[in-house]
Amino acid sequence: MRRFEEQEIRDIYEVRAGLECLAVRLACFRITAEEIERLREHQRGGEAVLDQGDLEAYRLYNQKFHSAIIQAARNPELKLLMKQTSRKTQMLSAKTIRMTGRPLRAVQEHKQLIEYISMRNSAAAQQLMERHILSAMEDIFTHGLG
Repeated sequence: MRRFEEQEIRDIYEVRAGLECLAVRLACFRITAEEIERLREHQRGGEAVLDQGDLEAYRLYNQKFHSAIIQAARNPELKLLMKQTSRKTQMLSAKTIRMTGRPLRAVQEHKQLIEYISMRNSAAAQQLMERHILSAMEDIFTHGLG
């Protein structure tokens, strides 16, 4: 598997955090009630696969969760930029989901994100999204997974 230099990881996660914070801010204002309900259903599915210990299904859940927020932002340029960075972020995310405790924290943060989005609380959603993304980066450094 490809190795990443520390600065490259920082650069990737800084860009990802910025884009996903923008996405969650826009989603807070543009998401429909039906999309919020689909996020909640998807969240329950993610919790179930995590309970079963199926990390591959969890990885797919995580990808789809973040993609759903990008979709709810309704900004084609943002979607394009996320697609450009997704290959590298998926390689790095595949490493972090195997860490003890990381998937459980992520699922809890996703659940809270859904609540902030449903309340249209963009400030809290952006703050949590930034912490969510950057803590994954810190986990990579802590566990030497770059």
